[in-house]
Amino acid sequence: MQSITQLWQKNTTYTANGILLSDEFYSVVPERQRSDAEFNLTGVLQDSQYLKDRKLASIFPLCEVTKSGYTAIGGEGSMGSDGFVALLRSSDQAPKWIAFFDFSNPFEAIEIQGDQILATSSLGEQWAIPINQPWVIKIRSLQNPV
Repeated sequence: MQSITQLWQKNTTYTANGILLSDEFYSVVPERQRSDAEFNLTGVLQDSQYLKDRKLASIFPLCEVTKSGYTAIGGEGSMGSDGFVALLRSSDQAPKWIAFFDFSNPFEAIEIQGDQILATSSLGEQWAIPINQPWVIKIRSLQNPV
């Protein structure tokens, strides 16, 4: 398994829905159907073999913001439905985590608000990702709010 820093330096990440931290990977699945105006993703910690046979996806930044000692970057992957959000330490640009999803669509806007990242996808969904618990994600539709 390549380190998160090695992947970031190559503008790649694993093609697995979830959050890659320095030494852990959390896979995520929706708790409800995507047609709901609001739903959650909850991560499940996987063992080190989970990513062994996964391919790599190229990632392309589309938006960036720096605040409170962090740089948050959002963008797209190799396929049209891919999206990613990465959180880096501003001091050395080392990645804290990279989140990749093959169903989110690209993230076109991003902000840091309090202790979370708010990333808006081209589907019109806002993803709230806690900085210190990125495997607990809340997603809401900006087009059809609850």
